[in-house]
Amino acid sequence: MGLFDGGRTQEDKNLEKIARALDEMRLKEPDGLLHAGCFGVSMIADAASISMVLDGVLEFLQKNGREIVDVKPSTNSGSGNSLFTVLYK
Repeated sequence: MGLFDGGRTQEDKNLEKIARALDEMRLKEPDGLLHAGCFGVSMIADAASISMVLDGVLEFLQKNGREIVDVKPSTNSGSGNSLFTVLYK
């Protein structure tokens, strides 16, 4: 437990990152149409952290009946984030 983490566990921190990514995507209600959602992950995050967030987003979508069509990474150098675009139905 760190001095500045407010007593939160690593799992709590991970879930918060996933929830923030899902919020950024502004998910649409299921309607059978193709939708795109984007979220950013800090470029200073390690590969394990990026994978955890990406996997958490994809898992949430699938567990809620969504079909993942494609995932595209890009670097948005202006914001300091790696941007991921997820196409889903």
